[in-house]
Formats: sequence, structure tokens, C-alpha cells
Amino acid sequence: MSSKSNRQKTVADDAVRASKLLDRNKPQPVGASDPPALRLTQNKQLGEFSVVLFVTPLGTQSYTVCHPIGITDLDANDWVLLPSEQIPAALARAQDPRRGELEKERSGYRNTALVAEGLLQEKEIDGVRTFFYPSDNATPRNAILDTARAESKAEVKALRRELNELPARGAGAARQELNARIQMANKVDQYLEEPFRSEEAAIRSRLKTLGPEVEARHPSTHRTLVGPYGDQPQRHIHGTQGFSLLDVNAALQKSMISGKKVIQNLPDVPSGKQGSSGNRARNALGAAVRALSPGSGASKR
Repeated sequence: MSSKSNRQKTVADDAVRASKLLDRNKPQPVGASDPPALRLTQNKQLGEFSVVLFVTPLGTQSYTVCHPIGITDLDANDWVLLPSEQIPAALARAQDPRRGELEKERSGYRNTALVAEGLLQEKEIDGVRTFFYPSDNATPRNAILDTARAESKAEVKALRRELNELPARGAGAARQELNARIQMANKVDQYLEEPFRSEEAAIRSRLKTLGPEVEARHPSTHRTLVGPYGDQPQRHIHGTQGFSLLDVNAALQKSMISGKKVIQNLPDVPSGKQGSSGNRARNALGAAVRALSPGSGASKR
């Protein structure tokens, strides 16, 4: 078979695989011979995603539609569109590299606030800050909670064993009762004795309201950036917040085919030289890509 025929067959095979990937809810297994961009997007960290694939005789280029990756200033229900080859780097930068140090700073601030409000006692033991419930300065709070967690875990394990021993049929009521007991056994607080239970409830209630103050005092400055050099903020696709993935796919397809502003605020395809078929395809996608907001992506949707 000639090299030209081989190339045409490869292009056709790539197109078939891309079609299957877009049409199915679950990603198709991708083999070693598939385009690298497709292999790179097979990652559970992405959550829902789809791939826009351009296949030409000169090569394959793909873009991934997904929710924002990692830490951004976007809403979790936004959608972004990224070159697929940038996905692995974005996933690698999803977590704040300072998260361990940052959590220590935040934990210290929370504990200091709880002590100041009388919800905890503090003593220094061997150079380490140690915290106690107001009613007991002998046993550290963490030790009391660890005991309660161990009791909870043992109870859950015993109940699951009972559940697994039930017959497959005719035990619906017993199964329902055991599941309810397992759910209750997972609540660690019930294994605390009074007054520890009430004191722990007061601490957790205060922590809920303290959260915004803690984040304001010790903010995370890390953002998961993208782009060839990893220095660009992720930008949302205008007008798609809260869309299902199928709706986003449909809107992008209509925009590329018709050139109309199917998505709210979708700009027109830019005028000028269209170039090769691959460039025309990318220009069509540009009608959707340029729906991205400028700057940090925080503009109106």
C-alpha cells in the first residue's frame, strides 16, 4: 500500500475514534497508536469533558472542553476550552504547592481564635501547642477525638459484617435497618461523652462561621495557569455557565458550522485570510474560543 493510502487510512481511523469519543458518555479506551492529545485527556481528575478534534492530512489537533481545572477565579459550573496537550500540565498544577504550609497557618489562626473565645484551652507540651476542651485540661482534645473515631470505625466495621452476612433475598427490612445504623455509626460525635459532645458541637459551629475570616487572613495566591508557558489564567466560555456538557458541545458545533452567535456573546468569525483547511477549522473554532473572557475570565456571562 502506498504512503498516501496509509496516510488517508490513518486520518479516517482517527476521525472514527474521535466520533466515538464525542458520541459516548464514557471515554473510549485509547491505545498506544492513538493521537497523544487523546491519550492525555483520559484522566478522572477532569470530571466531565469532551474533545474537539481536527483531523487533516497534515496532522491532528485537539481541544478539550471541561470544567475549570484546579484553583481558579471561575465558578465551578463554568466551562473552559483548552488545547488538549496543556491538560497534563494543568492537572499537575491543580494543587497549591504551599497547601501543607498554608493549612498549618490557617489551623494556627483557627485554634488561636477558639482559645481567645474560650472554646478551647491551650498548653505547651514539649514545645508543641496542645489544645484541650474547656472542661478538661488533662487529656488533649485530639486524643479524645481519636478514641471516638476508633469506636466509630469499629462499630461501622461490625455492622458492615452483619450486612454482608444477610441473605441476598428476603432481608430488605433488615438491610434497610443496618444501613441506617451504619449511617448513624459514622457520626463520631455520638461517641463523645458529655460535656465533650456539647463542647465539640460549639467548636464546629464556630469553625463554620470562622472560615471566611481564616481565608481572608491566609489566602491562597496560587492559581492553576495554562498556556504554552503556564502563565495564562483559565477563561470561561461565555454564556455556558450551568450548561450540561451535551449543551456546550451542541452550541460549539453550531457555532463552528453556522458562524452564528449560538452562544451568548459569541463574537463573529474574524475576517481575513482563511488559509488551509486546517486553518479554516481552527478559525471556525476561534468563533467559540474568542467567547472567552479577557483577563482573568471574571467578566459578565
